[in-house]
Amino acid sequence: MALVEISYEEYMKKLDEIEKRYLSDEQGFSEGAREKGLEICRKFRREVRELGPENCLYYIDTVYGLPMHKPRPAGNGPAIAMEKETVEYVRCAHCDRRLRLEAAVRYEHRLIHGEHYHCRECDPEGVWDCMSHDTDMEVH
Repeated sequence: MALVEISYEEYMKKLDEIEKRYLSDEQGFSEGAREKGLEICRKFRREVRELGPENCLYYIDTVYGLPMHKPRPAGNGPAIAMEKETVEYVRCAHCDRRLRLEAAVRYEHRLIHGEHYHCRECDPEGVWDCMSHDTDMEVH
């Protein structure tokens, strides 16, 4: 997650965009996702309204494009920035899915493929042997 501080106006605009998407005829949302997304947007708006827009700090997660807010610290002290987390992503060597490094199965073979990663769907047991798989494919 990479966070960038944004203005209140940018925060509200992003919430508007997300709500518009949930209210559209777009297909592909899982069951209950629309309702949950709209509920979260309403909750964010309510929290900011109750705290007062001037009493919050606003951020955008640049990886997922999601807005976030948090209360400013009490008093006139400097704003406390949210702690930024560095997340590494890799691609599954089989299905090309992007996934977090800590969720990936790491595979290393010095002769054939070098280091690469698998997702849990392609390698649920964490034992995929790419070398024998490729050999099997060539033989059969």
